[in-house]
Amino acid sequence: MRLAARQNISASSSLLAATATWAVGILRTEGTEEAPQADRARLIADAVALETLRAHAVFDTRAIRLANDVIRQLQGRLFTFIAMLVSVQERGRLLQEEIAAKLATETNNYLQAITVLTALFLPPTLIVGIFGMNTKGLPLTDDPQGFEWVMLISALCALGAYWLLKRAPKLFKRSGLLR
Repeated sequence: MRLAARQNISASSSLLAATATWAVGILRTEGTEEAPQADRARLIADAVALETLRAHAVFDTRAIRLANDVIRQLQGRLFTFIAMLVSVQERGRLLQEEIAAKLATETNNYLQAITVLTALFLPPTLIVGIFGMNTKGLPLTDDPQGFEWVMLISALCALGAYWLLKRAPKLFKRSGLLR
């Protein structure tokens, strides 16, 4: 009888030590997506093992009553730890989603600014590229105010692109292309 009680106590002590070591390892390192599910399953399995240990202690001796109380305390602590672990996991997931949303919004704002700048500088770049060709017969090459005309055309094209960017959402909504 005493041998069985000692085995139950040593088994619960080793189970508690293994669970504590495992918990410290989990708290120090990051797991994969599947790890929290496996961790929760292991904790629940450990709690069930403790209940099985307690249930199999059928002899009513002082040592078994002590082990029974210890096992109940360990189970309570284990279930509290499971609840805390799930709570911390959910908080971490929510924080991660919030940070990802903020980063996505910031990235979208930067991309929008870059897109607007690209659209504004595209027409003047095209005009400068055309007039930069070394061919004869280009318009305004023989005109003394040709440079001013090209700059004016480039500025008007940039303003037209800006106006189009401002009006494009309204125009697309009216035509039904953008919902």
